[in-house]
Amino acid sequence: MRSARFAAGGLFAIAILAPATVFAQEGGFRLALEMIVFLQLDPEPTTEDLLEDPPALPPPATWPEPVELPDAGAATPQPPPGMLALTRAQYALGGIWSSLRSSAEYRPLEHFAWAMPANWTGEPVSLRLATLAATGLPFSGRVTLEEEQVVQITLDIRMPAGESAAGEYRIAERRRLLLGETHYFDHPRFGAIVRMFRYRPRTGAGS
Repeated sequence: MRSARFAAGGLFAIAILAPATVFAQEGGFRLALEMIVFLQLDPEPTTEDLLEDPPALPPPATWPEPVELPDAGAATPQPPPGMLALTRAQYALGGIWSSLRSSAEYRPLEHFAWAMPANWTGEPVSLRLATLAATGLPFSGRVTLEEEQVVQITLDIRMPAGESAAGEYRIAERRRLLLGETHYFDHPRFGAIVRMFRYRPRTGAGS
């Protein structure tokens, strides 16, 4: 499996810090999610490259409307309601990003992180990944977080197959996430790495 080689290469590790139910208000922190999306430069040949029948997800009509981020400026003592895009200095997966950049097997495409609303109650919140990118993305996608005893993530990323092939590659998966866990979403042609962590807005000036 491609994911096994990826993990064995030291680019991906799992560290479970808190296997309990997550409440965004506990200890005054916000729930934050960090994501890296990358290409497989030497993909394994497989008939499943084009996912015409992706894993079943909730019907799109039942998903919450994707959230548009507010101005992603410096953190303030009273962050505005809604999502907050984090700065690169606040990322936790910088080492993995650097390893991907130096690898001959992968090409990192995007690296972003955001914090959930400070008053999040666990109700489903959906976000278009394009709202986090400074420039256009070579893929489309959305991520939905909700809490059902533990936090559940629904990830749906679509990437055009390219000029030489019709259709698209797709990751469509739902999983549970624990604080400190790093997840690798596998696909023969591209992948995503996701980590959930605590984010505490700074109480002083600056970011």
